[in-house]
Amino acid sequence: MRTRLLLTGVALVALLTGCAAPGTGSSATGDQPTPGASSVLPTGGYTTAPPTKSPSSGQKITVTGTVMAGVEAKCLILKTDTTNYQLLGGDPKVIHEDAHITVTGVIRTDVMSYCMQGTPLEVETATPA
Repeated sequence: MRTRLLLTGVALVALLTGCAAPGTGSSATGDQPTPGASSVLPTGGYTTAPPTKSPSSGQKITVTGTVMAGVEAKCLILKTDTTNYQLLGGDPKVIHEDAHITVTGVIRTDVMSYCMQGTPLEVETATPA
């Protein structure tokens, strides 16, 4: 019983003091990473992704890309050079798999979808590119 109590106490101390590796921002010297900054690993890789600006909900955009089938049935994804968009609505005669199109629409990050891919884009117009 006494051993179990001792082990519980040791585990509690370990949890409270943390088990951070040196250089992760939890060192005794008080080194803390700058919020929003990326730290570089010795191998040159990032521990966090560099900040990127993403479109906000309600923003109207025009993008050109190729339509591909999503991983879920009936989901169409517009693949551009920089981003993937989940297409919401639009003319199926223009928006179909393998079509190269230009879409004008509104970003809709306030909707839920089972497609699980891309930034939702509510299509206003779509034309062959």
